[in-house]
Amino acid sequence: MLDKKAKNKNAINIPFENSFIELPIFSNAEITELIPPYIEPLNYQQILHSIKNPIDNAPVSEIAKGKNNVLIILENATRPLDTSFIASLVVDELRQAGVVDKNITFLFANGAHKDMQEYNYKDKLGNQFKNFRIINHDCEGKLTNLGKTNLGSPILINPLVIEADLKIAIGTIEPHYGDGFPGGAKILFPGCAGLEWIFNNHSLERGEFGVVDNQWRNDTEESTGKVGIDFLVNAVLNYKREIVGLYCGDWIKAHREGVNLSLKTSVARLPYKADFCIAGSSPFDLNFIQTLKGITPTRTVIKEDGTYIMLTSCRQGLGNHRWLLDERMLERRYKRNANYDSAMAEIIYSTHLSEDELHSYYPKQVKLIDDISKLRQMIASLDKPGKKGVILPYSPVTILQYP
Repeated sequence: MLDKKAKNKNAINIPFENSFIELPIFSNAEITELIPPYIEPLNYQQILHSIKNPIDNAPVSEIAKGKNNVLIILENATRPLDTSFIASLVVDELRQAGVVDKNITFLFANGAHKDMQEYNYKDKLGNQFKNFRIINHDCEGKLTNLGKTNLGSPILINPLVIEADLKIAIGTIEPHYGDGFPGGAKILFPGCAGLEWIFNNHSLERGEFGVVDNQWRNDTEESTGKVGIDFLVNAVLNYKREIVGLYCGDWIKAHREGVNLSLKTSVARLPYKADFCIAGSSPFDLNFIQTLKGITPTRTVIKEDGTYIMLTSCRQGLGNHRWLLDERMLERRYKRNANYDSAMAEIIYSTHLSEDELHSYYPKQVKLIDDISKLRQMIASLDKPGKKGVILPYSPVTILQYP
């Protein structure tokens, strides 16, 4: 959840880290601010009820009886869920079933993200689980091979998943340009998968925001079917990062019910193609690789010769996503950037990202600004009569619909 409220309710405020950046007031250009519908969060009793009354599944307090090797799989710090809070409720259920703490292992589903340990411990679990066994998945470490999917992805999985006699997965459902919606099976594949699985899967045809039936998701669910998830806990958040729905139980059925709510929390209607767009990458602003989730919709709202400005913290810089550093991906990016031809003015505002990091991924035409006064000057220059702009404070979790 954002720690601070916007200071000026009459100004345009873009979430940035755990606060807001206040932008100049537009007096000449026509401006539309697109924010998904606000849905009230669940209270404690509603959250607990969801865990104790799962979808097409027995509750944890029953299925955990007699289990001696319980694995709780967690999304990593690039995702916005308050994992510590949900994990504490799940552990309480395990204790009711007689499971002792020493038989519980937390596995962070890092996928191809490197160097997540510090962020995972601090941002996702805090101190209350410091005496538990906590493991960070390594996509290039020891893996178990379960064959290949129909789409050619080698089913390489962390052996801790195979060895556990009870697997509980905790994650988030939100829009995603790739597999439509994360959550569900995605916490295992790519979350606990090998790099070669990730590379092949991410080379398949991408799904659109809000469309579950796509190659990425189908490949993911086929792979997870080889392993299974005994109990799923998936949260749907509003744009303030509050839990508005918690879907527990069967790893496919619970996920699909969560998707239905996530659609309602994400859709905003775009009234026109804009001359410029100013967007924030919250809550996916830990690194630039996550920020790409916001850039994809941002570029679709403006004219071919328009301007987009993305505000993102990137306190982890570019982000150590291993499949993007693979020689095959580097070659693809080199060819793409060499042939890059765009009339758009593209600006990234970040206080941590370096030009070398940005231009290792994006072409040099994309401009980096790290000074807030220069950002405000740039935005003020867009305020001209006859121009139309769009503000997307929460672009990675906004599904845009056109009239």
